Amino acid sequence: MREQLVGLGIDLTGVRLADGSGLSRDNRLSARVLVEVLRAADRHFELAPDLLAALPIAGRDGTFKKRAGASRDRLRAKTGLLTGVTALTGMARTAGGRDVIFSILANGYTQGDRAAMNAVDAFAQALIAQW
Repeated sequence: MREQLVGLGIDLTGVRLADGSGLSRDNRLSARVLVEVLRAADRHFELAPDLLAALPIAGRDGTFKKRAGASRDRLRAKTGLLTGVTALTGMARTAGGRDVIFSILANGYTQGDRAAMNAVDAFAQALIAQW
């Protein structure tokens, strides 16, 4: 995985990849790195269609079926959840028709996973509405 990401031009300084599935507390990377990965993939003809098709659609399918319903059909994102950590990384079409790539990683919250996921979804909905 590291070799592939470097090949796409991703700076992996400070990144630790212990599990390629992303389901490890030992992985360490920033939201900025995740955005750069999506940007790089979006620029490659052989990657972009499959990447977009693999991302769940808000309010429609996968792990995003029952989330972010107000963003239905305008938000495609990979969700992530470990106890005490939640993430949302993907692509959105704003109210103004602009396509944006984003990543939100949250940890250390005190109100529980559901409240954190709701806050992350609200942020993504605000992002769509503002641009």
